[in-house]
Amino acid sequence: MAMSDRICLMNHGHIEQIGSPQDLYFHPKTTFVADFLGESNIIEGVVVSTGAKGMVETAGGLRIHAAVDAARSLGQPVKLVLRPEGLRLLKPDETAENVAEGTLAETAFIGGVYRHFVAVAGDVVLCLKQFTDRGAVVPQLGTAMRVGWRRDHAVVLDAA
Repeated sequence: MAMSDRICLMNHGHIEQIGSPQDLYFHPKTTFVADFLGESNIIEGVVVSTGAKGMVETAGGLRIHAAVDAARSLGQPVKLVLRPEGLRLLKPDETAENVAEGTLAETAFIGGVYRHFVAVAGDVVLCLKQFTDRGAVVPQLGTAMRVGWRRDHAVVLDAA
């Protein structure tokens, strides 16, 4: 991705997506593209409202605000893509367009970042990245956490 200004990503001889590295990374057209390029939280849900103020609900009841194409029908199964770097741990007095509450299931120190895995509604586990900070307190496993992200960080894709 660092050496390209345009990429043609193929899967078994079929073109999945053509575009700039940024387009493919931040606006994947399929779950294959989202999964192939970098890390992704891919969450299954159904459409509960459409348009710029659309919403998708997971089986565990997590409601996620996202731009949902008006051509989608209510109840239609979809997948949401959330990149770990677009999610953040919220402080007690902080809010975001999307908030998921859960518990810290795992933390991995990867040098420049921590990868936190937070178990939220149902069987959804969100991976998020947080820059390391010398001397920062790392939460203990099982700690209650709130994860937040912007509406435009949720990419809605076909479920198939």
